[in-house]
Amino acid sequence: MTLPLILDRSNNFLSDFSGIDQGFRYANEWLAAITNNMFPQSFYSGNPLGSFNSRARLVTGVLFGAGIVWFGFPYLQAASLSIRNEYQNHTSHELELSSERTLDPS
Repeated sequence: MTLPLILDRSNNFLSDFSGIDQGFRYANEWLAAITNNMFPQSFYSGNPLGSFNSRARLVTGVLFGAGIVWFGFPYLQAASLSIRNEYQNHTSHELELSSERTLDPS
């Protein structure tokens, strides 16, 4: 799930070597040629909301976030269950000790 994000950001990084707002990812002429200019010009150029660049960042960010949750959630769940079980065992052990103390008159 991180591969799309890495590809998108590395493309933007390489594109910025020719200057901010001047690289191949700013005008996206390659995308206009592939799609035969079927979208408005505002879709191809720049970074405003609704452009190809903003949509690509949104999609790759969502994929990355989903991948992090998909990968990390089982570990967080296992850790929280372990902590809960330790707390319950500790609490039940304290309750047993306190009940023994109340039953023992010495």
